[in-house]
Parts: sequence; structure tokens; C-alpha cells
Amino acid sequence: MVSNTRFHSFKELNLKDKVPFVTLLLVVLVFVVITIKPAMILFLIFLSYAVSGPVLTLLTLKKTREMRKTNKAEVSKETENIDSAEDKKTQDQTNQDK
Repeated sequence: MVSNTRFHSFKELNLKDKVPFVTLLLVVLVFVVITIKPAMILFLIFLSYAVSGPVLTLLTLKKTREMRKTNKAEVSKETENIDSAEDKKTQDQTNQDK
């Protein structure tokens, strides 16, 4: 299935190398919690994963728009500075011609 919404893929999760002992304890704890009420716990896990996609997408869009605004503001300031410098040069040249 293809979606424009980005979900975490867990590709960078590296379990082939050495894994810290605390991580192993957490995995065992997750399995113990799942065995208590498997239907409800698995539903909550999948629901949180399904909700995380749109939330992360919205946060990424917000951050991208803020970056674009700041870049636009910087470009407009640079353009104003260039325009004012060019205006000064033009005024200096007209004053020298007189």
C-alpha cells in the first residue's frame, strides 16, 4: 500500500550487533505485558503506530514551513540590502555627474 504519510520504518534498528542488557530486559518486559491482555495491548500498540504516522507528518510539515519562512525572510533582507546598496551607488553616481 502506498501513502503520502510517512511512518517510521525501523530500518536503522540494528539487532545484529551487540545489544545492551537493558534492551533485552525491555523486550522481555514487553512480551510479558503483551501476554497479560494480548488483544488490548496489541491493539494499543498498532493504534499508536497508526496515529504516529500522521502526527509525524504534520510535525515535519510544520518544521518545513517554518524553515521556508525563515529562508524567505533572510532572502528578502539580503535583497533589500542589495537594493539599498545599488540605490546608494546610483545616487553617488548622479551626485558625481552634477
